Amino acid sequence: MPTKGELLGVTAPTAGQVTHLPVMMLDSTGAPVTGVAWDAAGMAVEIAKPGGAFVAWATAVGNAWATTNWAEVGRGLYRIIISGDVAGEAALLDTEGHLAAYVAATATRGDVFLYKVNPADVARVDEWTAERAAVLDDVPSAATWTEALATKLGEIWRRVGFGAIVRDAAANTVKTYDGDAAAPEDLILTQTGVTVDDETTWTPTI
Repeated sequence: MPTKGELLGVTAPTAGQVTHLPVMMLDSTGAPVTGVAWDAAGMAVEIAKPGGAFVAWATAVGNAWATTNWAEVGRGLYRIIISGDVAGEAALLDTEGHLAAYVAATATRGDVFLYKVNPADVARVDEWTAERAAVLDDVPSAATWTEALATKLGEIWRRVGFGAIVRDAAANTVKTYDGDAAAPEDLILTQTGVTVDDETTWTPTI
């Protein structure tokens, strides 16, 4: 099942998607606890929606806490899994603000985790769609775009002096060529130096 991508927060998953809420399970000394199953002894999951009080998962969602809502990542890290196919779960993330989750088990001390909930229209969905591919396909085929790009690249080329550069000490000039050799027909930039005291100012002419 695809995971809903987020920008600096989480959003409600749509059908066929899930949103992960990471949690760390620690013991009374602060050490990570591994092997905590969804139905571990003393397992308690409570949710507080933005502006609301903590309530049990079943009360918040309308369904019992289940194996599909929990996954161990490792090193004490776990995920609460919220499915877009379960209306009550998706509704946990339907209010912009900060969602809080309290998770504890007999082997852990119990901690509160805070998640920023974004409105759906600011979220990024990590899916490659036909519509997005079509937009990119149209870019190189637009003559106005390619002409503008060619002009801009030409300007950059000239400004960085990418090609042969020749300094004429007698004439006090530096010439930049559009090629590896100093061919007169490839001259694209001439800079003339004027020295006053210890400072030389180079004035370009194209």
